[in-house]
Amino acid sequence: MRSCKWCDSSRFRRRTECFTRHGEEHQARLKNNHKMKKEEKIAKSYLQHIGAINIVYEPDGNIPPDFLVDGEIAVEVRRLNQHYVKGEEPEPLEELEFSLLPKIKSLFKEYAKVPSSYSVYVTVDFERPLEVSKDLIREIKKELDLHISMLDQKRKVNIAPGLSLAFMPASKRHESLFVTGITIDGDSGGLVVANIYDHLPLMLKDKEKKVKNYFPKYKTWWLLLIDAIGYNMEDHDWQQLNANPPTKTIFDKIILVSPIDYTNGNEIKTEKILP
Repeated sequence: MRSCKWCDSSRFRRRTECFTRHGEEHQARLKNNHKMKKEEKIAKSYLQHIGAINIVYEPDGNIPPDFLVDGEIAVEVRRLNQHYVKGEEPEPLEELEFSLLPKIKSLFKEYAKVPSSYSVYVTVDFERPLEVSKDLIREIKKELDLHISMLDQKRKVNIAPGLSLAFMPASKRHESLFVTGITIDGDSGGLVVANIYDHLPLMLKDKEKKVKNYFPKYKTWWLLLIDAIGYNMEDHDWQQLNANPPTKTIFDKIILVSPIDYTNGNEIKTEKILP
């Protein structure tokens, strides 16, 4: 008896029989697979790695859970990343980075045809709060224009509170007169394990709020966090993390999964509380 390529079931002697009986369901699953986020694809690979067989993506549509495993385990997925906390709404650190750096690099391209035998490296040092406004971009451009007359000099300038640029001549010419040297996010970094432990409550608050209305439907709930802070922690990191007091949560399990090695996943010590 063959295993069905659609549902991993051996109940049907022929794949055509299986597909005929519930082909629409499987076509929907295949369609859903194409719209999975990167973190969800990593989570699915991890679930397959630990032996899950029947993994259904968005079993109830575009509402929690993200996956249903073997018909009984509801699994939610989220990226574990650093945040800047301002008031009640934490801001993911990458929001400012993704807003600021592309605009600066776009400015650099405007100087591609400025003649010079060498380029200038520009270090971008930023921290929050910082608003990436049109006025801020204009101030950056003013400093780039000004530096053309002093390309051989090392110089650091404060553009605005939370943003400075440092200029250093390169040894050769690159694709443009100005090229990105180093980017420094003043709010990132720190001790990996401490950052993970400190950010867990933020992730849990977000996810527990989202699943609250759907929690009674499934007996067991897991939360898979794709770890963009530790990335690929080693055994001593896990031991240090779980030496902290248990994390209180409504989830039955919280599992951290490496975004660069889906086989590297470990459970965080938790204390179950009522929803």
